[in-house]
Amino acid sequence: MLSVSGTTLLTVDDSPLINEYARGILERLGAKRVFTAFSGDDACVLLRRNKDIQLVITDIQMEHGNGLALLKSIRMGEDNIRRDIPVIVVTDFSYKSNVIKALQLNCNGFVSKPVNGEILARKISEALNTHFDLKTVDEYAQVDTSLTDAQSETPENENLHQKKTLIDRVRASGGVLSEMPPGWSPEYKSGIEDRDKLLIKIFHLQELILKHVIHKKNSSSQRHCDDLIDCTNEYVQQEIEDHQSRPYFDADLHQKEHDKIVKMTEVICKAITVSHDTNKIVSYLKKLRETWHSHIIHWDKEFQNLVNHEEQQ
Repeated sequence: MLSVSGTTLLTVDDSPLINEYARGILERLGAKRVFTAFSGDDACVLLRRNKDIQLVITDIQMEHGNGLALLKSIRMGEDNIRRDIPVIVVTDFSYKSNVIKALQLNCNGFVSKPVNGEILARKISEALNTHFDLKTVDEYAQVDTSLTDAQSETPENENLHQKKTLIDRVRASGGVLSEMPPGWSPEYKSGIEDRDKLLIKIFHLQELILKHVIHKKNSSSQRHCDDLIDCTNEYVQQEIEDHQSRPYFDADLHQKEHDKIVKMTEVICKAITVSHDTNKIVSYLKKLRETWHSHIIHWDKEFQNLVNHEEQQ
């Protein structure tokens, strides 16, 4: 327990809810700071930027840089990441080949889901206090980080990781998703994992667009704008389907709020294409985030309370 207290840690999982669950456990164990990442590539960027991270806890099955690829990047010192950072891998031990590869990459321990706080504390303490000898970069380079797929039991394609640099992979995955996006609040959680992941992506895209606009890279924002419009429409469509599945007297008013958000998003994306008024666009983006906040806290929570009340009857 003493080794967990005051530490700076990074947890990596493509599920926001699992990341938040892990963060909660680690903070209760006494961690000073807990970073979260949604992919191996995202984690690499955080490790490069935050040299004070002392240990990584990563899932194996993730898109855009799986857990083994992340471990390999660390051990090879990719982009000046510290090579000897202890790494604990979360696995169900179903596929022996994945475990063997993790050991070949000097994994510092394993834990299984659901994560047990007491066991995790012990694993962290052991990893932080046990010395291990690094192999050469060339030796790590020989380890294949393709995974045994849960459905087909065949290795996934590793070409993306082999052929592209870290920065290329991050760009290909739609940008860096570092920690929770600015403006995100735990009270936004709906309890529907896919819906929450979609909302987090919307907030991330808003932040990416904001950064591009501030740095006068409007042309680079267009792809993110297209993604933002698509994600917003998908979120709205999911909510409409929920509203239609039960009696909901405020559905029309709620839909007007949806229309407002979609319209604001489209106007902002068009303004980025045709306007060079950075201050105005930044103001629009901040207003959009405020509108999202009001919508989630008022309309979405009201509907969720209605659903909860019906289920308790």
